[in-house]
Amino acid sequence: MSSHKFDPGFYIAMQEALEAPAPRPQNVYDIRALNNALLPAISAAYPVANDILQERFSTTSYDGAKVDITRFASEATLNSATPLPAVIYIHGGAMVSGTAAMYAQLTAYLAEQLGYPVFSVDYRVAPEHPAVESMEDCYAAVAWVSSNAGSLNVNATKLVVMGDSAGGLISASTALNARDRQLTPPLAKQVLIYPTLDDRVPSTRDDPRKEFLLWKEEYSVMVWDAYLGEGNAGKDGRGGDVGILTNAVPARVQDLSGLPSTYIDIGTLDLFLDEDLAYAHRLVKAGVEVEMHVQPGLPHGWEQAGPVIGWFEEAIRSRVNAIKRGF
Repeated sequence: MSSHKFDPGFYIAMQEALEAPAPRPQNVYDIRALNNALLPAISAAYPVANDILQERFSTTSYDGAKVDITRFASEATLNSATPLPAVIYIHGGAMVSGTAAMYAQLTAYLAEQLGYPVFSVDYRVAPEHPAVESMEDCYAAVAWVSSNAGSLNVNATKLVVMGDSAGGLISASTALNARDRQLTPPLAKQVLIYPTLDDRVPSTRDDPRKEFLLWKEEYSVMVWDAYLGEGNAGKDGRGGDVGILTNAVPARVQDLSGLPSTYIDIGTLDLFLDEDLAYAHRLVKAGVEVEMHVQPGLPHGWEQAGPVIGWFEEAIRSRVNAIKRGF
């Protein structure tokens, strides 16, 4: 008999939405429409940050495309007497949706809590743009912050790449690319919030958590197909990953050594729990320092319930502490 259940605070906060008939997306465009309504709601659940200024910058991706970067920072941060660490934030959205603007309240709050600048990246999304473009846009943003650290009053030895869900995926891919391309100085940390890391989506037919999984197996199948290209995703690994771009699927990367210190958090009622646990285990075995938190009774995107639930402040505090530790 399963003892799984939603966290009581989450259930109370979200009861009306949880008990309403849930739409069932039929394609990635349906997922995009749903996410483009959900993501601003998640961001809006964060407290409003005071005195955080926004400034737009841009760089170019591997193919010459413009990549917009928004800096969130207070006046005190900008005028720091010494260069500060910085976070490059990669938004979620299932690889097919989302913008930096949708995450503005979240990233502003993170900048306020950290006292560091946070740079949010507007990257191209699938299916119009394949994985290579999303990954290269985000790597270009990281490389730009690093190479312009002096003028940005940033300490290039203390850069953190961070993202949630699909943003966690692309953050992990960006960390792998930074390692392989020998970004100098190397990234200091990666912070992965309930990331999707493996295109080989597990069956939930016999999963005792099935009724609690708000992000469904079939949704993952659709977005991985869009991201990697039809016919490339979900193979069993016996020669089936030939068409997959290097580092696009972190779980398929054999050598995880040399990656930066890693933080991961995820709820027990998240489809990605097993792959995140497996990735954390492999990182440890590869010699990478890992901090991992598993929150009971929380599903994917649980922050939409806001700070009325007890886990909210604790999770934010854990993430902020993980970023600041050692800096």
